[in-house]
Amino acid sequence: MAQTKTDKKKTAKNEKKSSTKAAKKALDRAEEAVRKARKAVARSSKKLRTRAAELAQESQELSAKHAKALRRSVTSIEEKDTQNPSPPPTATPLPRTSTRKARSAQERTSSTPTLKELRTQAREQKVTGYYRMNKATLVAALTPPRT
Repeated sequence: MAQTKTDKKKTAKNEKKSSTKAAKKALDRAEEAVRKARKAVARSSKKLRTRAAELAQESQELSAKHAKALRRSVTSIEEKDTQNPSPPPTATPLPRTSTRKARSAQERTSSTPTLKELRTQAREQKVTGYYRMNKATLVAALTPPRT
């Protein structure tokens, strides 16, 4: 059976009314959810503020305890110092010798040649790359091979 124009208009009005009712219901549900969320945030922030106040109080108490313990330890150290006074440390002057002078004196007495002397010998013997060699390789390069 085919719908007439009036039937179509009636169904359109009914659909419009039902969609408006559904939209109002959805809006009411959303507003209620927002109210609940705001209450939860208010409760939560109140809890957080009280917890922050408790933590601040605890930190003040702990800092007071710390300061008291510090004062006790300082006074006990001072008492120990007054009971057993130790003589003040005397500074003994160190001899003024240069390490270079001491090294050069040791090198004169030692039997091994210095790096500078080894390089001079290597230059005289025309060893290639002597300047990049360290002391051990120079000694090895300057000693004749054993047969």
